[in-house]
Amino acid sequence: MISQNYLVLRPESVLDPGYLVYLLNEDPGIRKQLVSRLQGSQLQRVTVKDLENLQLPPLPKMEVQKAIGEVYLWQKRLTFLREKSIQNREKLVMASLKGIGNEQ
Repeated sequence: MISQNYLVLRPESVLDPGYLVYLLNEDPGIRKQLVSRLQGSQLQRVTVKDLENLQLPPLPKMEVQKAIGEVYLWQKRLTFLREKSIQNREKLVMASLKGIGNEQ
């Protein structure tokens, strides 16, 4: 079940889903279009209409889209896992420090 705060995008067969994620997050032209539509908006939400009206740049061949999308998503996963690892290490150190402090 998806709340009203989320959209599910299912691109047509000419657009790789991973490449679409890359475009929406990283393409300066897409970002500029979205920012211009959000100006003056209090909630800063992207609507279905905003997405429908986006002008996509010329799309590379599907093989290139798949490669870019795959590398982009793997990099995002790797970054997430590194950050999670850092947070877990910090929690471990803090728990150890609390344990040392309580021994005295």
